Amino acid sequence: MKNLFLVLGIAILFVVAGCKKDGYYRPQQKISKITYHTALNDTEFVASSETWFWDKDKLQKIVNEDGSSVSTTEFVYNNKGRLIRVENKASGEYTLYEYQGTKLDEVSMYRGGVEVLDFDIKYKGNKLSVIKVKYCDDADVSLNRKNNPLSYICSQEILQVMEGNKAVRSQTQTHRKEFDTWAYSIAFEWKGNNISKMIYTDEYEGSTVYYLSYDEKLNPLKDFLGLVFDDGYEYDYIFKSKNNIKVMSDDYGWQRTYEYTYNGDYPATQTHSVSSVKYTACFEYE
Repeated sequence: MKNLFLVLGIAILFVVAGCKKDGYYRPQQKISKITYHTALNDTEFVASSETWFWDKDKLQKIVNEDGSSVSTTEFVYNNKGRLIRVENKASGEYTLYEYQGTKLDEVSMYRGGVEVLDFDIKYKGNKLSVIKVKYCDDADVSLNRKNNPLSYICSQEILQVMEGNKAVRSQTQTHRKEFDTWAYSIAFEWKGNNISKMIYTDEYEGSTVYYLSYDEKLNPLKDFLGLVFDDGYEYDYIFKSKNNIKVMSDDYGWQRTYEYTYNGDYPATQTHSVSSVKYTACFEYE
């Protein structure tokens, strides 16, 4: 997924309804494949695809095919079936998940055995309130999902701002190698069961507010914490929101609109355009 959203994109995030626990992704409709199409000047081609493999109700792995490149993301659970690790052995990257009670508490990303990103997650009641992010001097805020869990939370535009801010920190030599300072934070506001506003705050750039609206269908990635992928395509999902994002905008006038077709209560396709290029994600279910 060539990026996004949430990060995103990459969309986004941890609502706990009642006694439901984070770390258990048990969708009513299990995704079997997502194919990503790009269209330019009436020419369309498949940019990449993901094939999802399940063991009963647990996602075991996702195989990503991008041209001649094939990579596998594996999901590891504890003895109670709760997600604790997502890894790509070929790249040497993995993500660890820690919980406090029913809620996700911390996410740590590693490359080559070195921790490069740490996400501290706060709640207000049962809903996500703030994510604080800190990273090492050598941590790359990449637009590729496999390199940044935020790609399932934030938009590509937010990520680009983060990359720019990293350059500022490098130039001013204020960025520490140790994890002793927060790089940025994202605060969340809710309308019902969907995130309606994200406030991104950076120490150097100040704050940007992002507004989100949704359709009335079900989000197939709700509760999905598999944040490490080998993809380079982009689509937006706020994956703890109940519904699918329709419009995302900011307080500077930027806006992106998503269009859908549906298979029952779930998306069959999601499409958006950037300049003259159209991007479409096609969903297949078991």
